Amino acid sequence: MKVGVGLIKLLIISVMLFFSGMSRAGIDNPGKATAVVLQEYGLIDTPDQLIAFNRLLATVARRQTKYKSQEDFVAYVFYTTHRKLLKTYDEYPSLQETLTEGRYDCLTAVAVYALLFDELNIDYTLVETNYHTFILVNPGSEREILLETTDAHGGFVVGREAIAERIDQYRTDNNKLLPNQVDWQMSIFKELSLSELIGLLYYNQSIRHLNQGNYTEAAMLAGQATRYYRGERLNKLLNYMASL
Repeated sequence: MKVGVGLIKLLIISVMLFFSGMSRAGIDNPGKATAVVLQEYGLIDTPDQLIAFNRLLATVARRQTKYKSQEDFVAYVFYTTHRKLLKTYDEYPSLQETLTEGRYDCLTAVAVYALLFDELNIDYTLVETNYHTFILVNPGSEREILLETTDAHGGFVVGREAIAERIDQYRTDNNKLLPNQVDWQMSIFKELSLSELIGLLYYNQSIRHLNQGNYTEAAMLAGQATRYYRGERLNKLLNYMASL
């Protein structure tokens, strides 16, 4: 059955109002297992979806004390994760699909590394741009490392000049659009909290369903995103859907 445009707009506005009335959610993870946290935030359905991740975590954790430098260990984690878990680049996969099927994009790959680094007690910062996310390990220090998670071979970047060059490229590319992207005239280049990362995972799934014409699901996912992420990107999406 084809849903009328007016009904779609009413649905989206109703969802927006419902979630806007809820308090913004944060991340509360004092000693909880990764599976518990992901289930609580609706990012996985069952702990079984973390089997491959847990195997990967156990593999790299066993090697953590065997490396003389953290840089060498982070390199090991980066390449091992691509070899064992991140198999195929795809547009807008869910985190569940990344964890169980190995299909990933920059956002779900960043989420995987964030989960690993949290478990391994490695300091990192997530960075969000208009259409991309990446990771800085030991941000701002002499030991800073940049991880471009979509580049399995050249994505481990060290050295001040090499990192600055890669960041300059991100800034240059920030307003370049892919053929299927809508130009929302954004200007985003900032640190991303774990709470906001969860919001962006919901945001990407909203975009995926919107592209597929699943307006009800897209609206619900966008509403979920507002609990964790507030900002220019999400406002653009909500306004766009309300105008359909």
